[in-house]
Amino acid sequence: MIRQTIKIFLITFSTLYTQQISKITIAGNTVFPSAKYEQVISVGAGNNFTPGIIDSINNRISFFLFSEGYYNHLVKIDTAGDLKNTTFQINLAEGTPTLVRKITQSTLSRNDSLLFIKTFSGLEGQIHSASNISFYSSQLISTFENTGFPFASVQITNQQFDFDGNTHQVSFDVIVDKGPLSKFDKIIVEGNERTSATIIERELRLSHSEIYNQEKLNDIPYKLNKLGFFRPLEPPDFFLDNQGKGVLRIKVDEINTNNFDGIIGYVPGTQSESGFFTGFVNINMRNLFGTGRAILIKWEQENRESQELELNYLEPWFLDYPINISVGLYQRKQDSTFVQRNINSDISYLINNDISASVIFNSESTIPTENALVTNNVFNSTLFTSGASIKIDTRDDIFAPTKGIKFNNTYKYVSKSIDASSLANPNIPLENTLQKFEIDFESYFSLWTSHILSLGLHGREMKGSLFEFSDLYSLGGTKSLRGYKEKQFRGNRIFWSNLEYRLHFDQRSFMFAFIDSGYFLRREEPLLDIIKQEAFKIGYGFGLSLETAIGILKVSYALGEGDSMSNGKIHFGIANEF
Repeated sequence: MIRQTIKIFLITFSTLYTQQISKITIAGNTVFPSAKYEQVISVGAGNNFTPGIIDSINNRISFFLFSEGYYNHLVKIDTAGDLKNTTFQINLAEGTPTLVRKITQSTLSRNDSLLFIKTFSGLEGQIHSASNISFYSSQLISTFENTGFPFASVQITNQQFDFDGNTHQVSFDVIVDKGPLSKFDKIIVEGNERTSATIIERELRLSHSEIYNQEKLNDIPYKLNKLGFFRPLEPPDFFLDNQGKGVLRIKVDEINTNNFDGIIGYVPGTQSESGFFTGFVNINMRNLFGTGRAILIKWEQENRESQELELNYLEPWFLDYPINISVGLYQRKQDSTFVQRNINSDISYLINNDISASVIFNSESTIPTENALVTNNVFNSTLFTSGASIKIDTRDDIFAPTKGIKFNNTYKYVSKSIDASSLANPNIPLENTLQKFEIDFESYFSLWTSHILSLGLHGREMKGSLFEFSDLYSLGGTKSLRGYKEKQFRGNRIFWSNLEYRLHFDQRSFMFAFIDSGYFLRREEPLLDIIKQEAFKIGYGFGLSLETAIGILKVSYALGEGDSMSNGKIHFGIANEF
């Protein structure tokens, strides 16, 4: 009982009379600011004064100055105070830096010695600091890593310090061990339950037993992330097996690449009209049977008279060459005006993982209704389109980029023939040519952690002697100008921009605020009794993008010009990168 009482008393006494540091003053420093030393010692006013704290502060300052090349420094710490508070006075004499005088090495071949001299010669005359040593060593190691030696190492030995009366100098030896020459002899893919390993390996563009290259290894997550089949990848592993063969091990985590998005409704009939279905269905399979092939089926019934059907198929790496072939069918029934049918094909040559060039061939027909024939707005016509495009895509992720750009520039030449029987006006030419210029640019900037700025600029221009309604570009809706109805505006010239500020929860989930702007021009067409129409529109709002089991779900609430909060537009869908 007496011992326990004494113990409690001693604890209480030590608590009541524990010394605290009330102030730390740093003096004598001329090279590094006081704030830097405060950061180095990690001790400040309010901390308890404990035995050994002075030695700890001294060691931390000395270690910092050594690493910066100031070997000839002095640190003196004076204390003053009473039982409760103490003050520190840190007096520094940083001295002069030690400079590198001479560097030698004797472990490399003649050719490698020339590389060593070229790399390390820049260190002579500089401060002998840890950062400088690390920089030049990393440069040499990086060169070896990119030429087949992933296990290269650099070691500094036999340091000799001297003083010539004015300058402190150091000479030292460098031992360089290149390690064994390594190759990508074997590739192991783990975690690919659905995707064929062959599909993954061909995306890497590594030839059999290719010499190891660190830059190519670092690019592997970037290349595979662009497929859109996996969650963001970590850098792969490389090691030598028991036979000395180089093994590249890639771990992937697959996501769902088959998405179904849709809603169907039924509008009951009236006494004069029958009922009809409305809604949309979007089936997107981007990695069919794990082969990288893709199929898109899209159907949308906007109202009783307007319907849209789209079918697309992608064959990647045709016959194992870097050529992608896509074919598609698009059909639109526009109100009671016309039916437009488009059969398209695209052959893309994949120059590398970032750049591709394409040739385009389209065949299109427009069949007007009787009402359209009377009004002369749409003609019974056929079109054949040929064109080319160049695409550059350096985004780090196709679903939620944090950096990089996407650029697409397309030119199309259209030859158009009109059926004379569909013309009420004999002055309208039966043969016509159109030229289309299309450009898309998106850029992504990481402002700071989890904060991304996205900017998109898009333009379409059509030139020709006559434009009918079915030729025009459409503007408005989820993929262009939010806050307005889908395809609300039509023009032979359109432009829109999208500016988004995103706050990420994780790699592919974020909330965002945006402002969109759009412009359309439909020029005057005297032969069709159409006057010039043009306008500039702005939409703005906010939204949410979430990675779910069924894909990247995006929903946004947008307001157009003159809209109140009660009549804004809700745009909803699953991200599609077909």
